[in-house]
Amino acid sequence: MRALLFLLCGLAGGVAGGLVAGAFRKTPPARAPAPAGRAVDLEALGRIEALERRLDALARRPEAAPRVAAGTPEEPRRAGGAPAQPDAAKESPADAKAEFSQVEIVRLARTTVMDPATAKRLFGWLTLHTERIPEVIKALRAAIEEDPRNAELRVALATTLVAQLTNNTPPGPQQGLVWGQAAAAYDAAIKIDPAHWQARFGKAIGTTFIPRQFGQQPYAIKQFEELRQLQAGRAPRPEYAGTYYQLGLLYKDQGNVDKARRIWQEGLKLFPSNTLLKEQLEVTTQK
Repeated sequence: MRALLFLLCGLAGGVAGGLVAGAFRKTPPARAPAPAGRAVDLEALGRIEALERRLDALARRPEAAPRVAAGTPEEPRRAGGAPAQPDAAKESPADAKAEFSQVEIVRLARTTVMDPATAKRLFGWLTLHTERIPEVIKALRAAIEEDPRNAELRVALATTLVAQLTNNTPPGPQQGLVWGQAAAAYDAAIKIDPAHWQARFGKAIGTTFIPRQFGQQPYAIKQFEELRQLQAGRAPRPEYAGTYYQLGLLYKDQGNVDKARRIWQEGLKLFPSNTLLKEQLEVTTQK
């Protein structure tokens, strides 16, 4: 239950609705990001892909001129990079839908900034389609190999791995391995774009759930302090409240209640309506 709370909070990008390890391009400079906050409709993307697939099927009929966009003679590929599909009449709806899941997620990551709202939407879709998580991971890794300077693909991969951790990974050592991959993806995104808020918050909040005996709490505090400094130079956004809330909790867990209160008070000045910050201040003040 706690892991689920972690992921829901993290994917929303903050405490009130807050996310819970690689992206790639051929040229060194990072690409210009798409406008933040763009709404993405995965079902609409699926319908668009369905139309594209029908057009491809028509183009591959005997009377049509043969074409191979990219790939090998044994596995012709479409211009968008996805493997050519058999004739639409021979496809089952289940097969088509499974292919959509890969295309949709890769397209989402390529064309949209992975902000808190987008990460939450992606995580929610993956939770509804848990059986497709492995194929989405595979598709994102392939996209990363083609586009190594794309931080958004890295964050999308991390988000998908966290969905796998929550939905498809039984308790045990495997959980640590999956989180390690997710953390590596977040780190790669941060290396590409040090100011990527979603990548930093996802890595930071994930670290807080590593058992205490591994001694990662000081590292988690360091990450949230860096995120706090990053936010200080930007206009406040609702998800930023999560940084103050989580950082305060970490200081409180260390026994530094005064420091925790100062952090929550700082956050409350910026986000006066945030109920979680208010509650923590009230509880610690009463004590």
